[in-house]
Amino acid sequence: MYLSKIYIKNFRGIKELIVEFDKKLNVIIGANGQLKTSLMDAIRLFYSWGEPNRDIEITKEDFHVEITENADRTKTVTTSTRIDIVYLFKGLSAEQEGAFYQYLCPQDDGTMVARVHLSFEMKEKGRIYSSYITGKEENGIRADWNTFHYFHPYYLGALRDSTRDLMSTRNNLLGRVIKRKIDRASSEDDVRNIVDNANEQLLQRQEVRETQAGINDNLSQINRLYLQDVELHIEQNRIENIVNIIKLFLPYSATDKKGFVLSQNSLGYNNLIYIASVLSDIKDCHIDDNVSIYALLIEEPEAHLHPQLQVNLYNFLKNADDNENSQTFVTTHSPTLTSRIPLENIILLKEEFAYHVGSCFKERHSENIVRDVSKNNRLLKEEEVMSYRKMISRYFDVTRSQLLFSSGCLFIEGISECQLVDTFSKLMGKSLIDHQIEIVDTDGTAFYQFLMLFNSSSKTKRLPMRAAFVTDEDQFTESKHKEYNLDELVKNSYAKLHFLREGINHDDVCSRVNNMRAMSNGQVGIKICSGKKTLEYQICRANVFSKKETTKETWLYELIRKENSGGIDYVDSYMAGIEDRDLTEDEQQNVALLMWKCLPGKAEFAQTLNSFLLEKKEEGVEIKFTLPRYIQDAITHLIP
Repeated sequence: MYLSKIYIKNFRGIKELIVEFDKKLNVIIGANGQLKTSLMDAIRLFYSWGEPNRDIEITKEDFHVEITENADRTKTVTTSTRIDIVYLFKGLSAEQEGAFYQYLCPQDDGTMVARVHLSFEMKEKGRIYSSYITGKEENGIRADWNTFHYFHPYYLGALRDSTRDLMSTRNNLLGRVIKRKIDRASSEDDVRNIVDNANEQLLQRQEVRETQAGINDNLSQINRLYLQDVELHIEQNRIENIVNIIKLFLPYSATDKKGFVLSQNSLGYNNLIYIASVLSDIKDCHIDDNVSIYALLIEEPEAHLHPQLQVNLYNFLKNADDNENSQTFVTTHSPTLTSRIPLENIILLKEEFAYHVGSCFKERHSENIVRDVSKNNRLLKEEEVMSYRKMISRYFDVTRSQLLFSSGCLFIEGISECQLVDTFSKLMGKSLIDHQIEIVDTDGTAFYQFLMLFNSSSKTKRLPMRAAFVTDEDQFTESKHKEYNLDELVKNSYAKLHFLREGINHDDVCSRVNNMRAMSNGQVGIKICSGKKTLEYQICRANVFSKKETTKETWLYELIRKENSGGIDYVDSYMAGIEDRDLTEDEQQNVALLMWKCLPGKAEFAQTLNSFLLEKKEEGVEIKFTLPRYIQDAITHLIP
């Protein structure tokens, strides 16, 4: 039995939210302020409902507050007076259907689900009244209160103190496990005899007897007639209290009975010890109890853990407990964890909607998405969807998985673009970093699998952020051959320059770009931005103008003059050969091609240009650098 769905209305920042859960592991992600903790607390509310001492209660501050702006720009603040939370449980065993018969609701497929509806109303003077309904809403059944004791939460908050919890002598986790095993073995008398014998030996110690004699001597001196002598004994408490004083420690060696107490240990390791103890408790409970349901809720398990240990923890959690009556809920901001978690287990919270990342690849072929325009608009196949699903799993490393936490994604081909686009955005006054836009290096032109994250016609099957894809069509690949290097282009009065220009302008259009536009599936959140040639050439073309002097005033011209004075002389010579008039479109393109051929390798140019632009921007002078139009379009799409 597991929590399959929750419906929340008017709880804290949540106006209305529906979330479906996996029966084992649920990893809840999202940027700060996206209500992850509120969702966890909504789960805790019910699991703690039957606890004698709840660690969570509804207060006035938990009721949703809505702020609306009026026509006169004043604001109206409305506080809700009712909170509703509905819980649906699936996978009930026959034994659980019997225990929770007052919870049951039949489904269309003939199966039964358990349903609970908690409600909280704030009435006069801020008094809060709670109520619950089990089963069908219209029946208004209130199940036996004792049935709520079958639900057990284990909660590790973001601001947890695992050391304190482990060292506690009250309701100690370790003590609970030991007590349960003692009960199962019927060995309580044996434990008491051990403690009694130890106590008797302690009381017979000379130090103890001398202490007793000293007290009685003093009493006799105060009043020997009316004050009775005392004796010392060790109070025999319940077995729970005896086992609760057993504590974990870290021995110096495998054979040493001495070691470090947990207060001397790191917070990270104590978190792991606590989680291990909790799971030990849950596993032990399953031995004697097939009805109870357990929820392990951990906020930010990555706290105090280095990346490799985060991975170890995840590997442990996913396999730690295979019992059908226990479920794990985790919130995280860690891309290290996110990169290792199957897409089906990731729930993204954004703008009061829960997105299941794995759903981006479920039953997508039925949307009739065009995959290949060059082949009579061939539709996307199911096997291609599955292939893209596998690719995404491989591509989602620590860096790329950060896109799930972003406000938008800019997909580029390689490291060169990665270095430059953020600087480009700053020149536009639209910093990608400031607007939480993630730059994703696809390491080539493998864009299709990433498109699948955003291109569904169904809101439930696409990520809720904008995406821009920047790619180069790289027409006329022969341009990279030696016959078109700078030295060859300037020969014979720039004879080959004409062939290079015409080759680029009239080469076949890249099918990849057309296919990407088709696969966008009409989604306005996707923008495909392409340049005719390479990024380097497009930069040169954007910084060449009809006025020769305007071109020579650009930062790009200044940089090339600085880095390759011999090459720029060829550019100057070409422009000088043109009579005193504005450059034609073809001539501007020729100048751009010559400047392009003056540049070093792609990576070196990107590093050099990036540093140069940042230095210029820091000087606070007028910007004299023009971005390629397709780069501007991509950034403007993400930051309107």
